[in-house]
Amino acid sequence: MVYRHELVPPGWHFVSGEQVVSDVKLDLLWATGEGGLVADELKSGSWPLADFDAASRQCASQCVAGREVFGNAFQMVRLVLPAPRIVGEVMPGSGGEIRWR
Repeated sequence: MVYRHELVPPGWHFVSGEQVVSDVKLDLLWATGEGGLVADELKSGSWPLADFDAASRQCASQCVAGREVFGNAFQMVRLVLPAPRIVGEVMPGSGGEIRWR
């Protein structure tokens, strides 16, 4: 409930779950309402992440795959930790750098 009601922006519409793109799995895929697509990678562990580097690499590979399949419509992967209500954004071409919001 926290995730859906507090961490998904208003106006976003669910597209699919466990979407496979170029042999990479996206947990949840959302349409932003402005024609863009955003993937959410949900992590249920506690903060801070035990393997933060692995999560960064995973999000980077998801960005590459998302761009390959969806082109410029694919905007980013959000690394979402619902329990502490933390969201980080990984943009295509960022090399996995996470900007925390």
